[in-house]
Amino acid sequence: MDVEGYEKFVIEGGLSVFKNENLKAMIVELNNASEKYGYKSADLHNLILELGFTPYSYNPFKRNLKQLDSPGNYNTIYIRDINFVSDRVQNAWKVKILNNIY
Repeated sequence: MDVEGYEKFVIEGGLSVFKNENLKAMIVELNNASEKYGYKSADLHNLILELGFTPYSYNPFKRNLKQLDSPGNYNTIYIRDINFVSDRVQNAWKVKILNNIY
C-alpha cells in the first residue's frame, strides 16, 4: 500500500477487508509522509499490529523471511499467516538472474 501518507485512513475505511483472515500479508510504505495528515508512521505500525500482522523482511535470493522488532525503512512486509506466506515463498517459481537461479 502506497498512498502517500493516507495509509491509516485507507485501513480505517476498509476495516472489514483488513480484519478478514483471508488477507495473509501486505506491504506498506512507511516513510513519514503521514505526518502531513496528523499521525506518525509509528501510529500506523501499531494499528497494523492490532490487526494481527507482524513485520518481516524478505531476502529474495535466499527466499527467507525474518521477523522484525520494528518496521523496516520505507516498505515493510506485514504478515498475518507466516506459515501460508513461507510456503508460498518457498514454492514459488524459480527465476534466473545473470545465470543464477533463485
